[in-house]
Amino acid sequence: MRSFVLIIITMFAWLNFPANAAEGMNQATFSQISDQVIKSAESLNFPTPKFKELGTVSYTQEKPKNVTYGHYRIEKVNSSLTKLSSAGTHNFETRDVAYDLFFGGFLNEGSTNKHDLRSTGSGISVGGLIELIGSNKMNMKSSNNLKFLPASFSHTMIIESQVTELKVLSGQLFPLKVGNKLIIQRASTNSMEKGKSRSNTLEYEVTKQINDYLLNNSKLPGDVFEITVHSELSKKSASLPPKILFSSHLGWVVEAHIGNTIEKAVGWN
Repeated sequence: MRSFVLIIITMFAWLNFPANAAEGMNQATFSQISDQVIKSAESLNFPTPKFKELGTVSYTQEKPKNVTYGHYRIEKVNSSLTKLSSAGTHNFETRDVAYDLFFGGFLNEGSTNKHDLRSTGSGISVGGLIELIGSNKMNMKSSNNLKFLPASFSHTMIIESQVTELKVLSGQLFPLKVGNKLIIQRASTNSMEKGKSRSNTLEYEVTKQINDYLLNNSKLPGDVFEITVHSELSKKSASLPPKILFSSHLGWVVEAHIGNTIEKAVGWN
């Protein structure tokens, strides 16, 4: 659902985002997903998640660290498909801002802007690994410390995405075992791209088994498996492909390494 990397990137697109588009957020429903996508998702044989709520923390490995605290709640499970609601909060500062986006014009370089970013979301996912529908509403409140022109402002935007076609090309992940591979092709739309459909092929490979995984300093029951995700983009890039850790006990993703950002589960009930 909510993606920390996506949130940070989209902050800079808010001024070009229509104000009336942020008036209301669509709640994800199973009826929005086509029968073809549901059938393909169910054929993946993902386990049923074994939790009601999951807390997460996302952070970057660069300094200064940017940290986001998130919370997911399962609303309904339909076969392998899980409907969730989410909430996140992120406080951070930006420095050396020379151009003020709202007033227009260059202001004193070296100022500090404080930001409070809060998000709420609704989505349908398969194991936390494949998101079929996502709708996220984000509100950012910011204030600066300019001596002669102090200001505070807020802005809200909504990002919606949906998988419109899902094909299993080959392989299977479950039951999880090192060496298992799954290749899927999906087409999806994103409101940031004005509904333009994109198609890509993803290859999931179980690359490692972790026997004593610690979640919040306590051993997580069951095994955790590392799943490496290859795509056309990751194969062309010099950076490492995303790595996802999946818990056989929770039936869900408990850790993700994407680019320079790490998201980890910190507790559940």
